[in-house]
Amino acid sequence: MPNITPKQFVAKWSQIQQKETAVSQSHFNDEQILERLLALNLQRAANQIKR
Repeated sequence: MPNITPKQFVAKWSQIQQKETAVSQSHFNDEQILERLLALNLQRAANQIKR
């Protein structure tokens, strides 16, 4: 799966005019990518605090 930044996620999904059912799978995939990105950033921050 390609990576997406939080800013790209908001830009992509804030302008959607379609019904939820029409875009749900794509949105779900992007959400999973975003969650992994945020988890990595949280892990990095936690590692820096431990040092």
